[in-house]
Amino acid sequence: MNYPTDLSRVLRRGILHSPYGLEPVPVDLRSNGAGDGLLRKVPNMATLFKPNRSYTLPEQVVLVRKGSDDFVRIPDGKRNVLYPLSEDGRHYLKPAAKWAADVRLADGSRKRYFFSPNKDAARVMLSELLKKIENEKAGILDRYGEHRKRLLKDHLEEWKASLEASGRPPHYIVQKQGRAKKAFDGCGFLRTQDMNAERLEAYLYALREGEDKLSIQTTNDWLQAIRQFCRWMVANSRMERDPFTRLRPGNVKAGLTLRRGEFSEKEYHGLIAMAETRQAAYRGLDGPARAMLYRVAVNTGYRVKELASLTPDSFDLEARTPAIILGAEFTKNGTAAVQPISNELVALLRPYLATCPKQQPVWPGTWREKAAKMLRLDLQAAKIPFKVDGPEGEETRDFHSLRGCYISNVIRAGADLKQAMTLARHSDPKLTTARYARTRLHDLGALVNKLPGSKELESARLPMTGTDGETAFDAQQRAQQSAATGAANGGNGRLRLMTGEESHNSERDGESTSQSLNTKGNDDVLGRVKRSEDGRESKPPARLELATYALRKRRSTN
Repeated sequence: MNYPTDLSRVLRRGILHSPYGLEPVPVDLRSNGAGDGLLRKVPNMATLFKPNRSYTLPEQVVLVRKGSDDFVRIPDGKRNVLYPLSEDGRHYLKPAAKWAADVRLADGSRKRYFFSPNKDAARVMLSELLKKIENEKAGILDRYGEHRKRLLKDHLEEWKASLEASGRPPHYIVQKQGRAKKAFDGCGFLRTQDMNAERLEAYLYALREGEDKLSIQTTNDWLQAIRQFCRWMVANSRMERDPFTRLRPGNVKAGLTLRRGEFSEKEYHGLIAMAETRQAAYRGLDGPARAMLYRVAVNTGYRVKELASLTPDSFDLEARTPAIILGAEFTKNGTAAVQPISNELVALLRPYLATCPKQQPVWPGTWREKAAKMLRLDLQAAKIPFKVDGPEGEETRDFHSLRGCYISNVIRAGADLKQAMTLARHSDPKLTTARYARTRLHDLGALVNKLPGSKELESARLPMTGTDGETAFDAQQRAQQSAATGAANGGNGRLRLMTGEESHNSERDGESTSQSLNTKGNDDVLGRVKRSEDGRESKPPARLELATYALRKRRSTN
């Protein structure tokens, strides 16, 4: 069927213009089966177009008239383009760069949306928008759609405000937000839909193996900051799920690059003695001031920044239990600390604090910025090595090692785990016992000597009666050598541990064996029942016996 040219154009566009100047009505021409064309009204569909925008006319322009319309020739790059004039003749109309569409929303209102300069891309974006509107009409809402459009840096700023409102200390907020931002920038994450676990995993690996050479502990903290931000996003309905759930922290022990050692008692006293005699100041602290600083660090476990914030008012030396008090704004965990101190330290602090000005830091200066170097210089002067060989590799003794000495000394003094955690100000017992508390070999030796049975083992080394000074331990060694010799000669004898009760029963039956351990004259070792002076029987100890084939056969018949 042939249609007039104008009607063909209208049908191709799917729009029929009303002769009364009203809104265009979408139509569809379909066959009713008999070949007759019927006009049917279809739902109003948004169409793409480029709306005109008015611009002020330049001073010198060339006007061109085509038919009944006036145009103006405007240079556009290397070519001239004709643009229509506005009705007032003072502006020209130029199509927008992006394709747009007037869309009817789910609530019935209309809104103009601008999409892409590329028409194919604009069609896809319009289709997604219409799909979203239909879902809203059906009650299917996208709670995360608006947040997906926003940049991650905007979310990070709002996360920072949330941390400040929750009372987090400033240095904590700066560190967490800074690490998350650096990771997102390094991975190229701009919006939430860009976040990818594989790219973040590769980025953290590059931090460890690249030029930065960060430790596993540090990269674990980077991952923790990012996961904390994602949990906040999910909790506030900004993101559906955490995309980094599968990433796990690395094994800190396997990749530990800095192992902190401890000072022996002799080294500690040597350090204090050397510091007291040195008059050279380091960043505002002379030798005696450094010596007192080291004493307080070893006896309280306070960190560098915490020690630098102490004033004379922080020392409560007249209380029943003398203590050094630190405000919550200066501690690492944001909780006020009250560390009890010994009477010996109190006696040393009284004359020292009397010379310190009130309301001023007890240890002023910029020493806290280079505390490790300050300690290293004093160690060199005292001829104490800064690095030593430890059981797991090389260990470094820096300023934080003084805190490790404090925690280890607390545990060696007999404190239980709860007391050690309280004095160390830890919330995780693993941190107290695994990382800080150290046990020396002589401490372990003293402990095992207190175990039950240690005295019995010592008594077993006493000489046996009638054996020319031979001990029970020596007799057992001789029996083992005899068994080994018999086996080497082709015998089938073997060494067997025989209890005193079994030995007593076998002797009661009047049976004996030529391969029994010959230790006559000592009832305890033979396993006979021994009576003490008050007449009570004591349980015979175990003894060694060579178990032969005949002996095993005899006992099997019994």
